[in-house]
Amino acid sequence: MKTIELNIVPPAPVSDAAETNAAVDARVKEKGTIQEQPATVEKVASADAESKNIRLFFPCNREDALLLLGSLCISECFPVNSINLAVQPEGVALLSSGLRHSEAEALRAGRPERFPILVEVEPEAVLRMPRTVGYGDIVGLTFRTQSEADDFRFRPVDEFDTETFPCRVEQNLFDHEGDPRFSIRAPFVESTVDIGRVADRLSAGVNCLLELGQAKEICRYAIACFLDETLHAQLGGEEIDFVAACEILLEGNVEVSRSKHQSAVVAAFAADEGAGPRSLIDEVVKRHSSLAARDSELPKQLSAWADIARDVIKGRIALNGDHLSDDKSVILRGALLGVVTDRVDALSTFLDVEKPSGPKVTTEAAFLIGLKRGIVNTSWKQKKNQLPLLSTLTRIMVSALANRSPGFEKIFSVSRNETDTTSTVVISTAGIILAEWTEKKDVVSDALSMEWRKELDQLGYEIEATGRSRDSWVVRLSPGHVVEVTPCASREVRFPMLRFYFGEDQKLRRTKALDEAFRKRGMFWYPTMDEAGLSCLSCELPSMPDKHGRDLIAAKLAEAVELCIIPKKMPRKRKKEPTESPAGSLAPPSHT
Repeated sequence: MKTIELNIVPPAPVSDAAETNAAVDARVKEKGTIQEQPATVEKVASADAESKNIRLFFPCNREDALLLLGSLCISECFPVNSINLAVQPEGVALLSSGLRHSEAEALRAGRPERFPILVEVEPEAVLRMPRTVGYGDIVGLTFRTQSEADDFRFRPVDEFDTETFPCRVEQNLFDHEGDPRFSIRAPFVESTVDIGRVADRLSAGVNCLLELGQAKEICRYAIACFLDETLHAQLGGEEIDFVAACEILLEGNVEVSRSKHQSAVVAAFAADEGAGPRSLIDEVVKRHSSLAARDSELPKQLSAWADIARDVIKGRIALNGDHLSDDKSVILRGALLGVVTDRVDALSTFLDVEKPSGPKVTTEAAFLIGLKRGIVNTSWKQKKNQLPLLSTLTRIMVSALANRSPGFEKIFSVSRNETDTTSTVVISTAGIILAEWTEKKDVVSDALSMEWRKELDQLGYEIEATGRSRDSWVVRLSPGHVVEVTPCASREVRFPMLRFYFGEDQKLRRTKALDEAFRKRGMFWYPTMDEAGLSCLSCELPSMPDKHGRDLIAAKLAEAVELCIIPKKMPRKRKKEPTESPAGSLAPPSHT
């Protein structure tokens, strides 16, 4: 029985999401991780002795502070356009001295109950581009009077705990004279707000994926494929991935086809502003309507999906693997599960029943749950144990989407490290490790290994080398093919797994074409990927075949390889020029 260990590593700070993993790995290790609690005022005071203990403040009012602090990332792209956000040309406003009376008036906007607050931040925040203030940057909150401090702290809201950061009263930092040093962001800068909204939703979606991976190892490979463009390229077209979600949300693409419902589902879930399941079902159907006139089957398909979804929320149908397996449309089935669930921990229920949901469907549902909620609208109770991670995710997402650098496919990196005893997957972004999942391998004893080796010799297999793991061998199956043989186990039963690996210069057909080709005929072999993400053909047998069985397996392997590989194009031969006679006329054909 395999055992899995999971360790979510707190993220380490970086200044810009455009940095690659390789460029910042060394600095991340050197600096350590984000602090779990806000730093003290003394830390800022001693940060820069030459600047005479400079302090930096982000100005806001009481009403907006609850939303801004609850988002865990304050940026020029903040996803709510109704707030009075103080901005400067470099991004959010940061002041090195107290608040002026004219600035407080701009923040209040004629409403006295919106008294000003100064959020003290670490000096490093001023260096980021775009300028952002994350959870780990905040030192504390400063008020004009004790009465205003009490009014703020004793007004609980669901999205933010008002006692998270230390509060202090410094009346001398307020009501200074002078012109405003910042402006208030225009209330309808939709392009900027859209970036913040997308970053907020995507960050919540990715966090839900990591939360699912922590709880359920069966979903970890699907999560890695979702975040890594290279791995996802191996999957079918009925699934969504992170890159596609970015493009759909930023470009507003709602075009769909009969077999690809990604755009409509993603756009519908991201458009949800606290709407209930019924409204979300209607929104998914509505966003498919643009192609209904061109596809006669689409309305029937969506109507059937909507009927099932409505019956589920009415309690008429119990969801299980019959509706949530990984066959057919993974994205629509993930949407069905995402409609009826609001928390990642609820997804575990569907994975533990007699007919469980598929890991791909469950992964899609986890992302959609985060997408429809976002971080700003998530309760503090749900996000309080992941504050550094959520803040860092949002900050990096804002930077990546605002700068469009690196490309969406490079925001996340998934790497794998294999040893004889463990397989470790690391998910990171800009050099920050988000999750590290270690799976222990079954170690075959030396005695059993010798038995397998003896059996191969007795059956006449030609062993050419050791395989990728300690207890595997590369054997010659036929004059044209070598395969890797690995001993496997299912409970008390041992059996061999054969794998054929393609050459680096061989171009493989797309997944959909392979599925169709292998579905039409009986095959011992099937296309897959190994633990390191390498494409191969795999075959599991009760035991190693004798000569007659080996010839059959080898013949089927040759047939399977031919189905997978795209033949190389042969260069065309140039036609010979016609021969001319000395007089310049065409020479007549010769006769024998």
